[in-house]
Amino acid sequence: MAVTRSTPEDREHLRERLAHLAAPRSRSAEGFFLGAVSAVIVLGLCLVYRAKVAGFRDPQQAPGARILNLKTLSSPDALLPYLGFLSDPDDRLLASKSIFDFVRDRGIEGIADLRAVRIPAGRIEASHGLDYFASRLRDLRKITGTAAPAVPVFDAAQLRQIRPFLVVRTQGKFGRTVLLHSLLFFASFYAVHLAWRAVAFQGDMLLLPLIHFLAGIGSILMISLRDPLRDALLFPDFIYGVAAAAGALFFFSRPDYDRTGLRRLSYIPLLAGVALSIVLLVFGSGPGASEAKINVNLGAISFQPVELIKILLLFFLAGYFADRWDLLRELREPRGRLPGALQGWNVPPLRHALPVAAGVAIAIVFFFLQKDLGPALVFTSVFLTLYAVARGRVLGALAGCAAIAAAFWIGYLIRFPATVAGRVAMWLSPWDNFVRPGGDHLAQSFWTFAAGAVFGTGLGMGEPQSVPAIHTDLVLAAIAEELGFAGLLAVFVVYALLIHRALKISLRARGHYTFFLGLGLTLLIAFQVALISGGILGLVPLSGVVTPFLNYGKSSTIVNFAIVGILAAVSARQGAPEREGSFRMPLRWVAGLLAAIGAVVMLQAARVQLLQADEILVKGALVVQGDGHRRFAYNPRVVEAAEQIPRGSIFDRNGIPLATSSRALLEHHRAGYQRLGVALDKSVEASDRRHYPFGPVMFHLLGDLRSRINWGASNTAFAERDYNARLQGFDDRATVVRVADTPGGSLRPVLKHDYRELVPLVRYRYRPGHEDVQRILSRSRDLRLTIDARLQKQASEIMERHIRAAGQQKGAAIVIDAVSGELLASVSYPMPEAPETAEKVDHEGLIDATEGKREQLLDRPRFGLYPPGSSFKLVTAMAALQRRGGAENQVFQCRLLPDGRVGNVVRGWSRPVRDDVLDKAPHGSIDMAQGISQSCNAYFAQLGAYVVGAEALLRQAEAFGIRVADPNSPAKLADALPQAAYGQGQVVASPLAMACVAATVSNDGALPKVHCLQAEEDPPAQRVLPQEHAKLLARYMREVVTAGTGRSLKNLEIPIAGKTGTAELAGKPSHAWFVGFAPYGGEARRRIAFAIIIENGRYGGRVAAPAAGEIVTAAARLGLIE
Repeated sequence: MAVTRSTPEDREHLRERLAHLAAPRSRSAEGFFLGAVSAVIVLGLCLVYRAKVAGFRDPQQAPGARILNLKTLSSPDALLPYLGFLSDPDDRLLASKSIFDFVRDRGIEGIADLRAVRIPAGRIEASHGLDYFASRLRDLRKITGTAAPAVPVFDAAQLRQIRPFLVVRTQGKFGRTVLLHSLLFFASFYAVHLAWRAVAFQGDMLLLPLIHFLAGIGSILMISLRDPLRDALLFPDFIYGVAAAAGALFFFSRPDYDRTGLRRLSYIPLLAGVALSIVLLVFGSGPGASEAKINVNLGAISFQPVELIKILLLFFLAGYFADRWDLLRELREPRGRLPGALQGWNVPPLRHALPVAAGVAIAIVFFFLQKDLGPALVFTSVFLTLYAVARGRVLGALAGCAAIAAAFWIGYLIRFPATVAGRVAMWLSPWDNFVRPGGDHLAQSFWTFAAGAVFGTGLGMGEPQSVPAIHTDLVLAAIAEELGFAGLLAVFVVYALLIHRALKISLRARGHYTFFLGLGLTLLIAFQVALISGGILGLVPLSGVVTPFLNYGKSSTIVNFAIVGILAAVSARQGAPEREGSFRMPLRWVAGLLAAIGAVVMLQAARVQLLQADEILVKGALVVQGDGHRRFAYNPRVVEAAEQIPRGSIFDRNGIPLATSSRALLEHHRAGYQRLGVALDKSVEASDRRHYPFGPVMFHLLGDLRSRINWGASNTAFAERDYNARLQGFDDRATVVRVADTPGGSLRPVLKHDYRELVPLVRYRYRPGHEDVQRILSRSRDLRLTIDARLQKQASEIMERHIRAAGQQKGAAIVIDAVSGELLASVSYPMPEAPETAEKVDHEGLIDATEGKREQLLDRPRFGLYPPGSSFKLVTAMAALQRRGGAENQVFQCRLLPDGRVGNVVRGWSRPVRDDVLDKAPHGSIDMAQGISQSCNAYFAQLGAYVVGAEALLRQAEAFGIRVADPNSPAKLADALPQAAYGQGQVVASPLAMACVAATVSNDGALPKVHCLQAEEDPPAQRVLPQEHAKLLARYMREVVTAGTGRSLKNLEIPIAGKTGTAELAGKPSHAWFVGFAPYGGEARRRIAFAIIIENGRYGGRVAAPAAGEIVTAAARLGLIE
């Protein structure tokens, strides 16, 4: 009779099968949990759908709506109204035809697809009359130095401008898509549940509901992350991946893995994994410009082999450790074969320890070859943990971890791979780094977490889509924003339940093979969650690791579902409890380790989302931008909140808009602009986000918000910058800092903002009635300047004409109200050309004066420093009158010098003082009145040296902000006191300072505080000269015009009092000055003071005075003189 032999395992397996057949477990509990989870997901789907379609109108149901559906585009002509950013009709026609052909031939899934629309260079060259595209083609060829094959129709700014008016689907289409794919999603899970019931599957009841919850959150996020009418949708592909993955889950739940051939032939999955690794290294590519090898493309099919490689290697490791775990624990390498330092340690046989070293070495090599941090970290972590469990000790695992960490650090130091080095650099300094591209990736994650705070913005109501690759790398951050810390905690609790359940399943596995297989797969899920969550929270460097069940990507979804299928298969065939003893304690340590990691992650999340949320929300990241320059990047949510506050307009004293963001406001004043000779259609571009109808005429007064050109210069006073807090409705405390684009590189200016005031606008964006929001939105944001736009424009034309008539190129004029100090006009010539528009210059950048045309950018009237020449004699006269009573009667000699020039010698100074070369006859014995009217240098040199003195002259000059020496001290001034007394030597003054001198004389000795912002009350004047002295100097200044060097203005209808100046320069023609006030005498209710300089114009009385006369006449006609 034949004898049948069986092993204990065979007999136990038979008993289990008979037990299962005798009392099959019902899957009702699984069905109940599935139903509960499905209810939560349905609620989430309804919420996200309602949020995404809120405020949208279906273009097919809105007659006359300016929305164009590109999917129903019938002709190129339909596009023409939307291409207003192209001013030339031929450009618009060519662009419309190119877009139409693209949509017809290639189709379109999202507005972003239009970035691929290009016009071939040949087509541009063959089309005559083009403006924009012909210019773009020339620019591209100039930049690249080669023949550009094609020109994009849109740049980024233009696509943003047109995007709101285009759609690729209707709301109805979107709703049907959501409904159908949601049904497919739920059907996938319930199909697995019903199939398991049909085959009386005895696996774990919680695995399917847990991953149903996670995948449901993932599908909700995929809907939330895209504009439903304008973007390519993510959730259909995600749900297709879930459906395929559900099939994989069922398929992998069926085998008995303890009895498959893989148990005995574990080298087969190893060889398959190695083969796939080689395929990946040879044919793999990275996303975008990344050098990491992640994807393999086979025609239209793209997949990520790494996901499958990890499972194949785990099948191998399960077999390896199942056969050797007891040997690794019990056997030791003979001490005689060990180095002296290791002889006291429990070292396993080297033939069994070598695989550990080989595994670590392979992981390091794979890391360097694949150029990605994630897979190597995950595989190494799983492998070393399995080794520690099998060995029952952690020393070898710790050594392996140290080796991996050292390899990564070496890679960072040698900057290879570059992607990994960049991620480590970003991790070390997330807010200030030189990583390109994507140096703000970690900062984007922090901003997203901080935006969610405790309970989040609500599903579909956040802005995680503003973060690059949010659907792949930062899915957990998207959850944190829309569901808050509470939602993130809920997701981690589900992950914890899944991992706890999987550890329990592994511990109760029937055989050692399925124990190590289940444990390895559990660790694979756990370490992926730990690494990606730790990476996006800054605990470890970011790595290319997916977030199980939440991430976009079919390959990872299918593999993770397959992992759960295998765990379910293991759970269906549990072993006897007494077999758990060998691994219970190691698994407790593993569970403790994973719990500790989870706790650290959640504590960090609490810090970012709760404790420091507001601070992080508005923190800037100094990173490399697309143009290669480093600038501060800010949370796009905060920037958007700032942009939602309409920027105030800037008006002149008469209510004429000088700068505005409202085209409607300009149209309202069109007639007024026409009267001033301003053609809006030529001076204003419709596509500009800020309009300056007067163009360069107002540049030095306003600045240019579009380009921020020269905003980093300290010698500027731009209203757009200096009153930015009022105009934008909040104070961003903008400061200029200088940064380097490369380590050790030269410094350049950038703006740094503090947006802390805008936190309420982000927190309560959907509660416009909130008191903190209203407090910001209700602020007055308009600005009224003291400038008279009419006078500014006319003065600019007058100055340009006189400067050119003098054969020169530079000059300045400034006009102030002599009593109130209001700035009425400030002209700097040459004026700058139209600055770069915002589309060409990043709005956070600064164009330094050194990078533009310095001469055009200099604000000459207020910040230009020039030797004032004889106009400074007014300051010396003021000092003399206060220094000595009767100084106006002091007589000094002006005589003929031995060299034939007119002048005199001042005692104590060897160098003679000479008057102008055209003065042939000496002035003789003259007093102050004659000295001023005849502008005698000899008189004022002696007055300064004999009467005033260095200290008194310096003190009088300081009252007007005029420097008389360098350094500005009495001792230094004394070295050249005679020359300084008549405005030469080291004396330098701005036209504004000299206008203040004239205003003080006109205002009876009171120096008005010059200001350009209109206020209810003018700031008080400062008395710097007694009234009687001021009236005396006013009479002397009038005599300059009636009988002195300013006689060219004698017959002017408006009586002017002034002082000429001819400031001598070494080797160059003199500067021509004229300063003064008008009208002189009488009971004038309004007076103006002014200063005119024409650089290298030679004589003030001949060149500058006539320009001053015309400006005074213009001011009188405009009612600024009464």
